[in-house]
Amino acid sequence: MALLITLGTAEQIVANPTGYKAHIVAQARETVAHWKRIRAKQARLKADAQKAAATRDVAADLALFLLEKTGTVLGTWEGRMTATEQRALIGRYLGKGVIVINGDDETVRMRVKVCFGLDTDDVAITSFRTLCCGTL
Repeated sequence: MALLITLGTAEQIVANPTGYKAHIVAQARETVAHWKRIRAKQARLKADAQKAAATRDVAADLALFLLEKTGTVLGTWEGRMTATEQRALIGRYLGKGVIVINGDDETVRMRVKVCFGLDTDDVAITSFRTLCCGTL
């Protein structure tokens, strides 16, 4: 039978194991070690993501995308993208609406239908500069 121990309780048991049965102390040590591994992995993933974001030029990627799709970097492209495609091109997930990339005013918008589909609204309007500098 597995005994569930919270991280705080496990840390307390490991710090002062007297009075606890051996299997509880062993599970507490295992829980603490597990969470240390998870925190180390999260820190590595966060550092890798920050490093990748720092070396990536989102504005250049968007300009090349517009050049490929419209024939000019000052063009406007409208369409749907999956979350994976958005993260690969824009660096983050805007939403599941229509994505509008405007090279003329250098913005990326997420357009959704409102008023029972009779109108549209630009919900997320982000400039290329904001995306490339990492300030969201």
